[in-house]
Formats: sequence, structure tokens, C-alpha cells
Amino acid sequence: MTSQPSRFAFAIVWSTFATCTYGIQCCGIPGIGDFVAGFREVLKDEGVATFEFPHLLNLIRQVQFDTIYHEHFSYLSLLAVEQVLRANGLRPFDVERLSTHGGSLRLFCCHMGSGHEESEALAGLREEEEAAGLHRIETYAGFAPRVEAVRESFRAFLAAEKAAGRRVAAYGAAAKGNTFLNYCGTTTD
Repeated sequence: MTSQPSRFAFAIVWSTFATCTYGIQCCGIPGIGDFVAGFREVLKDEGVATFEFPHLLNLIRQVQFDTIYHEHFSYLSLLAVEQVLRANGLRPFDVERLSTHGGSLRLFCCHMGSGHEESEALAGLREEEEAAGLHRIETYAGFAPRVEAVRESFRAFLAAEKAAGRRVAAYGAAAKGNTFLNYCGTTTD
């Protein structure tokens, strides 16, 4: 056994960023910076790590508040993740947009000094997030009223269906569905 960690050419990290706390370790859950720092240690010099996570821009644009629930501590943009990566000696060089979870990102990352060139897709996404204002607090101020409007619209729909003598049934993802129904105050009545 050696005291040096094994070094890898490729690491796949999917669906874990959301369960990391953004700051320090809390309740046994690693802070995202500590989590990312481990990859700096285990990646070979030209190694690649992929990180996949739901995209904050889609959450805001599409009012996907039902994706916000107890086991997710972080909702991330490229702009935010780039800061965490840089602080830990890594950088993204490419990105894929995925349909998973209402729109996710898969970032391809490497050491700061690696020879991997930045893709046009990554530069384009960074520009899109900056244009959307994800780096400004004002962008988030209008989110709560939009969430409330979705709730009121859904309640009005349920009331209209009940008044018309119709029944409504639902089938779907348990966590998201429960978040949505609980926030809307939906009951069997």
C-alpha cells in the first residue's frame, strides 16, 4: 500500500454536486470545494473529470421549483462551478447540455495547466449565463412571484375541475411531485 493516491485518466461524477453543501462540511456532507479538491489529487496531469448537475438557468427560466427539495443543497450554474473549480486547481474545457432533470450540464474538467482547449460550447454557455444575469442577485428576485403564480394557476385549475365534477389524478416522479403538491397545498378534497 502506498501513501500516494492512485491517479486516473478519467473520472465520472454524476448527480452528486446537488448533494454537496456550497460552503463548509455540514452534517457529514462534504462542502463542494472539499469534494472538488479531491479530483485535483487523483487526476493525471492530462486527466479528465466529468461533473453532471441540474442547470440553474433552466430552473430559473422554466420555474422548476419542484426540483428544490431536502436532499439538494446546491443549485448550480457554470459561472458558480467555474469559481469552485478554479479555487481547487481545475477548470472546465467543454460542456454538454442534457435533458435530464429538466435540463442538466455535463462539464468536462481538467487541471488548470492541462492542454485541453476550451470549446465553443463552453464559451457560449458562459456568455448565455452572463446575459441571463446569473451572476447578479437581481436575477433571482423575480423567481418567488413566478413560483407563486404557478401555484395559483394550479389551484385555479383544480377548483375549476372540481366545480365541473371532474376528478384529477397524478402520476410522476415522487420527490418532485410531492414537492409540487405540498407547496400547492393540494389535498384529496
